[in-house]
Amino acid sequence: MDFLVSNFDNIKYDFDLYFSDSKYFLIFLIAIVFNFLIVKKSNKNEKILLVLLPIIIMILVFNPIVFKLLDPFLGDGEGNTYWRMFWLMPIAPTIAYAFTSFASSSKNKFIMTFLSVMCIIVIVLSGKLAYSEENYQIANNWYKMPEEVLEVMQIIQSQDIDNKVIYAPSNMVEWVRQYDGNIKLVYGRNPSIIVFMGREIDAGRIYWNMETLFRYHKCNFIVLLRNVTYDANLEDFNFKKIGSTSNYLIYMLDEKK
Repeated sequence: MDFLVSNFDNIKYDFDLYFSDSKYFLIFLIAIVFNFLIVKKSNKNEKILLVLLPIIIMILVFNPIVFKLLDPFLGDGEGNTYWRMFWLMPIAPTIAYAFTSFASSSKNKFIMTFLSVMCIIVIVLSGKLAYSEENYQIANNWYKMPEEVLEVMQIIQSQDIDNKVIYAPSNMVEWVRQYDGNIKLVYGRNPSIIVFMGREIDAGRIYWNMETLFRYHKCNFIVLLRNVTYDANLEDFNFKKIGSTSNYLIYMLDEKK
């Protein structure tokens, strides 16, 4: 029973992250009940799509056993993607059908318009304004990226090497190709590798990765965290230090050696 409680807590955590403080899920539940009451019994297809299907999907999504079965494929920590299961719930069409049916329940155009406006107001007030200081901040540069990361990228970009391949800490991954799409990362597009290899360099473990970096990725730049003690000296692998910032050390492969 403990794993059921634990898995349900994980589902609730993802639910809170996904819906935050919006009221759309509550409206979704009310819409299901409303559709159940207004859809005629003779119209089985609508009954299935607007009532039965949403309920079945919710039972699956909020099921701790389903979470347990999918857990090995979801990753953990930053890699957990169970929140995407909430995409399966037909929230928008279910609410849209209920509100449309409610607004068109009267033949009077004035009343119909009034009910439509009321439905729109409910939708607006149930969410949260996206254009707020919480979601936006003033950019410090044209690249809209942290100043120190920009400084690192400018140091790397100044080097006269055509095919630049970088091995960098995880907190730089999202910014590298935003600066220049021609610069490659050893991570590729595999999110599990991004999390794993990023954590390795964050923790100071790079020695066992060196052969892989050379042979398979043709890595010629490595960025290290200044405050981390690493298990390898990059100079032993023909890397030379070409620059540094407050929190990063930048190394480049010396191909002349």
